[in-house]
Amino acid sequence: MRLPTSEEIRILIPDASRKFLPQGASFDDESMEFICNLDTKDIIACPGSGKTTALITKLYILSRFMPFTDNQGICVLTHTNVAMDEIKLKMGVEASILFAYPNFFGTIQEFTDKFLAIPEFLNIFGMRPVRFDDEYVDKLTDSKISRAARSWLSKHYPGLIKDLRLDDNYDLRLGINGSAAEFPLKDKNKDTYKSLLNAKYEVFSNGYLKYDEAYWLADRYLNRNPNLCYVFSRRFCFAFIDEMQDTTALQMNILDKIFIPPTVFQRIGDPNQAIYNFARADLDWNVAPNPIRIPNSKRLSCSIASAIRNVCIRPENLNGDLCKECVPPTVILFRDPISVIPKFSELIQLHRDKWHTIDNPIYKAVGWVGRREDENSDKLWIGSYFPDYQKPKKTNKTAFDSLKNYLINYHSEDNNQSNQIFNSILSGLLRTLEILKIKRTSLSGKLVPYSKDTLLRELADKHPAFYHRFLEKAAKWTKAIYSHGCNPQCEHYSCLYAMCVWLEIINFIEDEWATIMQFNTDSLSDFIDSELDGINSQCHNLSNSYAVSDITIKIGTVHSVKGETHTATLYLESYFNGSFESKRLIDYFVGTHNDPKNDAYRTTLTICYVGLSRPTHFLCVAFQNDNVSEANLTALKQNGWIIERV
Repeated sequence: MRLPTSEEIRILIPDASRKFLPQGASFDDESMEFICNLDTKDIIACPGSGKTTALITKLYILSRFMPFTDNQGICVLTHTNVAMDEIKLKMGVEASILFAYPNFFGTIQEFTDKFLAIPEFLNIFGMRPVRFDDEYVDKLTDSKISRAARSWLSKHYPGLIKDLRLDDNYDLRLGINGSAAEFPLKDKNKDTYKSLLNAKYEVFSNGYLKYDEAYWLADRYLNRNPNLCYVFSRRFCFAFIDEMQDTTALQMNILDKIFIPPTVFQRIGDPNQAIYNFARADLDWNVAPNPIRIPNSKRLSCSIASAIRNVCIRPENLNGDLCKECVPPTVILFRDPISVIPKFSELIQLHRDKWHTIDNPIYKAVGWVGRREDENSDKLWIGSYFPDYQKPKKTNKTAFDSLKNYLINYHSEDNNQSNQIFNSILSGLLRTLEILKIKRTSLSGKLVPYSKDTLLRELADKHPAFYHRFLEKAAKWTKAIYSHGCNPQCEHYSCLYAMCVWLEIINFIEDEWATIMQFNTDSLSDFIDSELDGINSQCHNLSNSYAVSDITIKIGTVHSVKGETHTATLYLESYFNGSFESKRLIDYFVGTHNDPKNDAYRTTLTICYVGLSRPTHFLCVAFQNDNVSEANLTALKQNGWIIERV
């Protein structure tokens, strides 16, 4: 079937809207333009614009015209498996044609590994890589260096193992972009250098790779086979990448070499929210001329949108939702940071009638700095406001002997918490296969353990109906644990809702999982019924929550809430890189905008914008009293902020 025209897509939007939008809702003109556009374009979407829903609608409509001429397909790339699974879940079984050949739906890492890195590794070493895993490779490399080399490194270059890479000549370098000439050990004949090189080469050549080494291999493969771009162009007539702002230079280099005309390549994201890519002066994403802009937020109220419009690197014409009742954004001026969160709770109590129709309102207090470098430091960080704050730490133990542990031990330091809960549930299912010694057959004919990626791919390919049921169930389990948090009355088991999920997963394992994977559950009784292992069994949410009456405020880092939507958000200013956030950004808060002076300003603006753009109804910002002048306060009020002192 031929490719559709823009007009044919436009005709189908009302029908698709009923599937993906709330009753009575419709797409704005800018989202319609994106859905109908069939040219290579960048799409700049503001926080809460509904860009993912628009993308899903576009994909769903395109699927109605498949198969395309010459059996061409669509490539859709995201940064996490959870984001991809969310897309698949929303589209449902009706669009299952999109998840089969010749289409590709997956992460950038999966795409790079499958089509480029693995073929290059096969070409060099005659075998497939065994594992891509940063932490495992570091431990394995460290175990292979000599005791003398390890001792010398601990004194002179602690942490060097994590940055150890090979260059094209298999000499050592620091980082994937480093050079052998800049490596701190200059004499290659020294025993320490030889020990490091031998350890790194042995680990690498045996197939244990770090994630960024996949992009190095991919680049080598493309340089050796420059005509591969035409192969990809013949297979994929459309390519989409979501959350483009989180794409690194390494990844962008690969994508630019692959997706050339006539492939339609559309990159979707918000450059102002690139909090994982702010270690440089400029973004890796150089937005192409004449992008499609989606400036209308379905999340933010008009008062919030107006107040934060200029608190970013590149201001867009950010518009709020006219249907939301406006609560003026508030600056809490404090002398004692301990008083800030209780004041936020009081303000929630004062304004909560404005969102009384929301069944489960979400209240969060977030800050940039979640760990104090010096225990004696008095610099502002999250713990200054909430002394009991504990930044979630990833337990070193990843395989447990109890299913319950997988529902409690999830890590959420730098990523969306729901992502980590989902992955932990999936790890629990993988553990059942490990206990029963159930393996998959690799392309080389060997029996190898399942990974999360290979398991999900096999389920999608061989058992699509079960796969979609599992995603629906997993989404429900994840939401139950994430939304309800901990029950403080529960002293031993971390969370009542986690225990309810535990019972549901037991039924799922016994009724469906065992059938699909063809095993008897008798051998799993100890794993299913045993108590907690005792590691990290205090629920993360309990220690980082402030509760008064029926109001619970969860406390965390800005990184941990990226992509989330809250009812009310409190942004806690921090001291970082030599300054308070309020001192750097006060001009932006009062409504003016200047090009950021340096990287410190760019970084601060990016972090702050992500934190400020979470709430639907009520935004508070905490500033230390001495950092804001009377002239600043007057300007803040003129820009729509209410001032509260504590």
